[in-house]
Amino acid sequence: MNCTTENINDLELGVIIEIEPSDYMAEVESEIKKFRQKANIPGFRPGNVPVGMIKKMYGKSIKADVINKTVSDNLEKHLKDNNVKYLGEPIINEEKSSIDIEKDAVQKFYFEIGIQPEVDLKTIKVKAKQYEIEATEKQIDEEVAQLTKRYGDVSSPEAIGAADLVAGEFIYSDDENTATPEQTSIFVDLITDAKIKKAFVDKKADETIKFDVKKAFKDPKHIAKALNIKESEVENAKSEILFTAKSISRLTPSEMNEDLFKKAFPEQEIKTEEEFKAAVKEVIEKEFIQYSERKFVDETIKEIIDNSGIKLPEEFLKRWMVQTNDTITEENVESEYERANQSIKWQLIENALVKENNIAINMDSVKDYIREFYRGYFKSSEAPTDEETINENLEKIVDQAIQNKEDVKKIYESLFDQKITEAIKNLVKPKLEKISFDDFIKL
Repeated sequence: MNCTTENINDLELGVIIEIEPSDYMAEVESEIKKFRQKANIPGFRPGNVPVGMIKKMYGKSIKADVINKTVSDNLEKHLKDNNVKYLGEPIINEEKSSIDIEKDAVQKFYFEIGIQPEVDLKTIKVKAKQYEIEATEKQIDEEVAQLTKRYGDVSSPEAIGAADLVAGEFIYSDDENTATPEQTSIFVDLITDAKIKKAFVDKKADETIKFDVKKAFKDPKHIAKALNIKESEVENAKSEILFTAKSISRLTPSEMNEDLFKKAFPEQEIKTEEEFKAAVKEVIEKEFIQYSERKFVDETIKEIIDNSGIKLPEEFLKRWMVQTNDTITEENVESEYERANQSIKWQLIENALVKENNIAINMDSVKDYIREFYRGYFKSSEAPTDEETINENLEKIVDQAIQNKEDVKKIYESLFDQKITEAIKNLVKPKLEKISFDDFIKL
């Protein structure tokens, strides 16, 4: 057995493995004997087939398998012993190889290896920007309005108002004498036709209103909800109905007071409307962080790749792609490689970031994530619970949650992405820039 290495160019190695019959024939004979014990050939009992017949019928394929395994094992050992890091898989160069399974002779295998380049993170210089998205006054006011509704009071007035929810039943007007009424509910506030909305106002329970639903609402989903049909059925559906009100619900928004502040933010001591709006602003802007992070990561990864200076063994990788992928040919390999090129470079950079920052996500990390996620629910619950009970309940939730392998996989990926994002920030030190949400979405 002889293994030697030669440089093809700066990015490729050639590994030559020569094996003599003495390196593989003993194993070939052993495999033939094993095969003989289980061979099922008509006219012979298992284990009694003549060795000569086995050699004649299967000797060549057994010999080829043994040689291939011997070469593969020694190639892997050679690369490991010499600390050769490579991309793709070694490719055999048939022109430079000398292989003749028919003969018990020296077999020469010539492998081409694409060298994996080293990534020096210190040499990567990128000017990166990350946006701090600020909530607009309009967004704050809209969220405040939603909170006053969420924690408002629901009453049942006698007459319908312009913003009430009316539950009732309807029949299509042309089926007035035969149809069975269907249950539905109408949000008067969503009615866009002024004349129809006016027809609802001041009506009482058990009074009937005749109107065209398609005319009343502009949005197809509101039409579908009112008629109890699928949105895809709206276009061809009848829409003139007789609606009979049965019950009226009115939401009166909460007043801007400490009771509202406590319900909306139970863990904070909020005394004034100004403090309340500041808390709302903080919540909105926390939700914006994910948009900012995603844009930062996407743009910065591209910049890091472009400025990494990484050189890949392109010609080797193209040959490897053609040989190992049935959908890639000599004709389309250039375009396919362009897509793969960036991905390979980023994988190398990501691996370097993992090593540099000691990133490791394990099951303990997943369990901690689940605990903290559900701890928030316990803390926001109005029911008083002591810390010991909370912890006991959390452990039960964790034990149950980790049984779902798909969810665990998603948590692993999410935690890994968070760590990589932190590593990218440590690498490029992004400059922070404040921007309104309206301006951000224009970018």
